[in-house]
Amino acid sequence: MAFDDIIKRIQEDAKNEANEIEKSAKKQADQILAEAQNQADQLFQELKLKAEQRAVEEERRIVTLASLESRKQLLQQRQNHIDTVFDKAFDSLTNLKDQEYKNFINSLLNSTIETGEELVIPPENGQFELTKQVIQELNKEKKSKLKLSDEKRNIAAGFILRRGKQEINCSLEAIMKNLRDGLETEVAQILFQEN
Repeated sequence: MAFDDIIKRIQEDAKNEANEIEKSAKKQADQILAEAQNQADQLFQELKLKAEQRAVEEERRIVTLASLESRKQLLQQRQNHIDTVFDKAFDSLTNLKDQEYKNFINSLLNSTIETGEELVIPPENGQFELTKQVIQELNKEKKSKLKLSDEKRNIAAGFILRRGKQEINCSLEAIMKNLRDGLETEVAQILFQEN
């Protein structure tokens, strides 16, 4: 073998070796690239799943908030209707005809007087005379000594009954508040019966 043949042989071996190294490097690069692509795909799928879960959770949260707000508005509307019912009842009681008002005061006095010597404090409005008439009639009928106070209170109707130092609020406002506390649920059931 001649020197030139040896050099050719070395060059061919070097070229073959370089080709093998290049093939091996390319194969390794392809494997690394495929692995990286796999990891990227897996990461993408995980992120996509998390984003979808967050979207579902956010949608659920928004729907829940909307539902709560809707219920809150419905309850407020219902409360407004209940308020209207009690306001109308209050208005109708403050606008009773004279005889009806006297009957109302008579009934209240009969249910609250104990000694027959109490002091009756009337409202500031024009029902003073009617209250006075009822007291006079009761005093005759029951031989009591109820007194009508010169003092007047800022109440819509009814009276304040003073027994010694104790005052019993028999104003229409107090009566309606007590009635409302007991009747509000019943009124709501009547107003909002669901078939």
